[in-house]
Amino acid sequence: MILKGIKIFNDGDYFAAHDFFEVLWHFAESKNRNLFQGLTQLSVSCFHFVSGNLSGSLSQLEKAEAKLSFYFPDYMEINLTQLSSDIKEFKAEIKSQLNTTKTVNYSIIPVINLQQNKGAI
Repeated sequence: MILKGIKIFNDGDYFAAHDFFEVLWHFAESKNRNLFQGLTQLSVSCFHFVSGNLSGSLSQLEKAEAKLSFYFPDYMEINLTQLSSDIKEFKAEIKSQLNTTKTVNYSIIPVINLQQNKGAI
């Protein structure tokens, strides 16, 4: 089930990914709630980013980063170590773009990769 949400996210439909992960979050067992909440917040962060709301993106990204950190190094086939690294780069890019007129670099948006070199969905 989670693979469907990852595909939606990696396809760049962050609003739909948010909706998908939010449903999983609300119905998840307690041990998985932070994971799905973190993925929801990551999706919202990316949606804000592509919509030009950099401060909203940064705020949600920081929340997502904290929630996902509970599941290192990988969980439910997600390579969270790689995702964490990508989030750190994404966060640095957002911070560098705040209060500038610099062109937004969409290529810095993270993708969710699977563990053991299974690649992105």
